[in-house]
Amino acid sequence: MLQKYYKKIPEQQIRKGLKEKYSNFCDTIIHIDWDKVLFNRVSFITAATQKFDECRYLEIGCDNNICFKSIPVIGKVGVDPDRGGNIKDTSDNFFKNNKNRFDVIFIDGLHIYEQCRRDVINSLKVLDKNGYIFLHD
Repeated sequence: MLQKYYKKIPEQQIRKGLKEKYSNFCDTIIHIDWDKVLFNRVSFITAATQKFDECRYLEIGCDNNICFKSIPVIGKVGVDPDRGGNIKDTSDNFFKNNKNRFDVIFIDGLHIYEQCRRDVINSLKVLDKNGYIFLHD
C-alpha cells in the first residue's frame, strides 16, 4: 500500500534526502543495478566489499556457507555455533572476545528481535568508518 506513495517521489530526490539525512554517518551510497545482480545477496555484499582495499568481512550466521564461501575476500571471519563459518561460537561470545574491526558485516544469525538487536549494536562497535552492515531475514 505504501509503495504507491514512494513511486511518486523521483529516485534522485530520495537519494538526495537520504544523503542529507545520513551525511554525518556515511558519505558513500552504493548504487546497485538490481537487474544485474538479480537481487542476489552475494552479489550485493560483493559490491560493497569491492569498495575497500583488503576488505575485512564478518558474517554472523553462516549456516551452510553458501554466502560465506562466495564472498571474494581473503581473511574473512564467519561465526556460526553449529555448522558454517570458521569460528564455531555464538555471536554474543564472539563479540565479547573480538579485537578486530570490519569494513563489511553481514548479519544472518538467530532470527529473533532481541538477538538481531544485539548483533547490530555489537557490529556497530567494530565497524570501521564508512563500513557497511547488511541484515537478512
